[in-house]
Amino acid sequence: MSDPTYLKDLKKWGAEDPTVDDLEALESELYAGSDRGAAVIFSSVVEKSLGKLLRDAMRPDGIGNLFEFDGTLGTFGAKIQFAYALQLIGPITRHDLTIIRSLRNQFAHSRRPIEFETPVVAAACKHLSLPDQLGVFLSYRMLQAVPEDRLLAASDKNHPRTRFFTAGNEIAQRIYFIRTGDKNDPLNQLP
Repeated sequence: MSDPTYLKDLKKWGAEDPTVDDLEALESELYAGSDRGAAVIFSSVVEKSLGKLLRDAMRPDGIGNLFEFDGTLGTFGAKIQFAYALQLIGPITRHDLTIIRSLRNQFAHSRRPIEFETPVVAAACKHLSLPDQLGVFLSYRMLQAVPEDRLLAASDKNHPRTRFFTAGNEIAQRIYFIRTGDKNDPLNQLP
């Protein structure tokens, strides 16, 4: 049974990349919003960038419905596994993506109060590797968008929320630069 037009339109709209006009509002929602909303939204951004990396490695006429919800690459976990199998990402990136995916699932589906400072969440964020890699810095755009009362935590690379955003931002940015810049530059690699 096919979805009605209004649901098709909704799905199509949600799948589109944000416009330049959307970015400021999206960043405000991400960096100034609730932990639950930020984790779910930002994980989606990271998953979409991983999907773009995979699509760029494929024949356009061979993609078909691979990325549909019930397709082979319809889940974040499947995208991570496939990108690793194709050597598009290395073990550090796979490790961090797996943590980001797990955090996204808990933030989206937990029926308990949850935030980045919840002990089990903070423990998972502590294991993110990319924030500790040489040459990885805090996002200037994040620091510009966070409310003043969160600036101290956002400036601390060890804070769980900052570690989450730093790892995800680093992955998404490196994917962007791999797609548009020098693929051989070490700063564009996904270790």
